[in-house]
Amino acid sequence: MIICGGHEFKTLYPTVFNESDLEVSKLQMLQTKPQGIYSLQGNILTGLSIRRYESFSECPSFQKIKALEDPNSFEKKYGVHILFKQALDGSVILGDSHEYADARNADDLGYDLNMEIDEFMIHEAKKIIDLPTYEIQRRWFGIYSQCKTKDIFEYSPSANIHIVTGIGGKGMTGSGGFSKFNIEKIYA
Repeated sequence: MIICGGHEFKTLYPTVFNESDLEVSKLQMLQTKPQGIYSLQGNILTGLSIRRYESFSECPSFQKIKALEDPNSFEKKYGVHILFKQALDGSVILGDSHEYADARNADDLGYDLNMEIDEFMIHEAKKIIDLPTYEIQRRWFGIYSQCKTKDIFEYSPSANIHIVTGIGGKGMTGSGGFSKFNIEKIYA
């Protein structure tokens, strides 16, 4: 049995998860109404995105840029970075924020949307791209799990039970390849 429960830590093996280095991240995103004939070519990441993701740490100016961050800023507190992606209907998806809690405290993040975060993202997005409309048609949040000290949480409570979760924000890009690798490893 392979258990890939995402951020659900209460049903199966709760003690294992409560004692792990897993945490959950709650993110918020927005979607504007369709933009008419406006076309946004490609996905846009911004300066806050570059500061947020470790993959940019190889850039020569990364440390200098990080040193200029205000550790008490709103964007730091809520892990906000601004990205833009145009959907097929012409609307633009804006995001996103990140709030964290340990696996045992995942419920502390709640299920509500923080309108202050949404308004901040819209305000910052308007500074970057002058869209025809910033009228919002949808708002949502998502929750994913990740490890604090490694890439993926793996634990086998017995020879035939394997827990694999915590891939973090890399699920869409890395989960297929990792799944293939891990299944081959288990059945080898």
